[in-house]
Amino acid sequence: IAFGEDLRSLDDAGFAVVPLLAVAHWVCAGRRDFNDLSPDGRPVVALSCDDGTDYDWLDLKHPAHGAQQGFAQTMRTFHRDRPQHQPHLSMTSFVIASPSARRQIDAGAMGGQGALNDDWWAAANDSGLLAIESHGWDHNHPTVSPVVQRSQRTGDFFSIDTFAECDMHVRASAQFIESRAARRPQLGHRPQVAPPH
Repeated sequence: IAFGEDLRSLDDAGFAVVPLLAVAHWVCAGRRDFNDLSPDGRPVVALSCDDGTDYDWLDLKHPAHGAQQGFAQTMRTFHRDRPQHQPHLSMTSFVIASPSARRQIDAGAMGGQGALNDDWWAAANDSGLLAIESHGWDHNHPTVSPVVQRSQRTGDFFSIDTFAECDMHVRASAQFIESRAARRPQLGHRPQVAPPH
């Protein structure tokens, strides 16, 4: 409910929703104006969500809170109600690569709903509504064991500080996500953009 209200509030306030990847390219290129992001001069906002739960793409029934409309359907509803307002409406979903980590997070932090799957990633990428990007191999999450971090320190990514750990969170996770999502993640690692002038 809140996400649909947020979309309408952003639209009513005059913001243009743009893809997060476009913002990342703009920042990495050292741009100083928003003309490339918003040709009509509106202020811009990009939308993202973390962890890649099935609620990003699917309408599901939450065991405690009942029927939940997924982010994708909420965006489709917005397009139906205001078809010309946000032509680039999309959201970026940062997903966790490791199937084992997702199972453990689901069991430990989501009450065992079975709602951290990867079977919808390719359809989401194809939709233009939801872009699948990388949130690392195991999120260095406290409910996951073992994690990539060599000393098993969890909770944030500040403790990921060796090449091997970074390689798992960047390259290996991107390869796995690409195998399921039919597109290699472009965020979560350095995007290929021209250097700043």
